Amino acid sequence: MRTNRQELVRAARRRVHRGRMTTGRIVASALGFGVEYYFDAENGGLRRKRLHRTAEQAARSGGAQLVPHVGELPVVFDPVLRSDRVEGIVPHRIESAH
Repeated sequence: MRTNRQELVRAARRRVHRGRMTTGRIVASALGFGVEYYFDAENGGLRRKRLHRTAEQAARSGGAQLVPHVGELPVVFDPVLRSDRVEGIVPHRIESAH
C-alpha cells in the first residue's frame, strides 16, 4: 500500500510539474506574439498609440470610480456614519483637506 501511495504522489508531482512547464510555454508564446504584434514594422506604431490611448482612458475612468467625490462619504462607511448614533459616538462627515 505504501508503494502505491508513493507512486501516486510521484505521478501527481510529475503531472503538476508538466502542467507548470506547459503553462510557462503558453505564456511565453503569448508574450512573444504580443510583442511581435505591437512592434510590427508596418502597423506597430499605430497599434501602440491605440493601446496607449485605451490604457489612459481605462486608468482615468477606473480611477474616477475608485475615488469618492469631494464631500461624499466613502461607500464602505456610508451606512455606519449615516446612522443616528453608533455606540454613543456622534457620526460626522469626512471632509476634504482642501
